Amino acid sequence: MNTDTNQDDVLHWSEIPELVAMVETQTLGNTMRAWRQCEGLRLADVASKMAISKQLLSEYERGLKLPSIRKTLEMAELLGASPAMWLRYRLQDELKTIGYEAIGSLALNKLAS
Repeated sequence: MNTDTNQDDVLHWSEIPELVAMVETQTLGNTMRAWRQCEGLRLADVASKMAISKQLLSEYERGLKLPSIRKTLEMAELLGASPAMWLRYRLQDELKTIGYEAIGSLALNKLAS
């Protein structure tokens, strides 16, 4: 493994405007919907596998409700998505509901003040 990589040559995602814009508008709900649709699954099929109603899953996807952490992980696993990414979006969405919006990355020190 080569450890001679110059850190100055590596861009952080927050330095790429397109990625910043995507992260700022990405939510757990639209991520859930996109993954489900990419897998070619119907709302009713996924809801059934998750033991929730089709209406509740629709509310998750539209951002009207947030799934529990357990349901978030369950759906990520069901669809083969990254649990870490989905948990990040869930936390981001929950923070927005209490009036905290982070731009680019979560500045957790703001939560402590």
